[in-house]
Amino acid sequence: MVWSYEKSTPKGFAPMSHHHPRFADSWEWDDDEEERGNTAHLSAKGISVAEVGQVWEDGPEWARNKKGGSADWVMFGRTTGGRALLIVVAFYEDRGVNRAVTGRDAKSHEVERYF
Repeated sequence: MVWSYEKSTPKGFAPMSHHHPRFADSWEWDDDEEERGNTAHLSAKGISVAEVGQVWEDGPEWARNKKGGSADWVMFGRTTGGRALLIVVAFYEDRGVNRAVTGRDAKSHEVERYF
């Protein structure tokens, strides 16, 4: 399943290279029935696909993932309900697609730095 919509550069940000997940055209989501899929993994952590979309739409902060895990980027932002989330994102530049790999509530020091 691919979740797709147009997104422009967030207000206050200078245009960047399209080599950045901020400029992805869509998000890739596994079927809800897949136990090992990204939607099931996020759901087990208490995060919905809708919440990831809310963070994305709100113009999140981005940082390189320093752990060298399965994704290169970390997206920090708030849901419409004010929940501060950290979402680990794999960006597939060749397809213009982001894939949420995992996520969690942001820690207090992350909130101070990114929010």
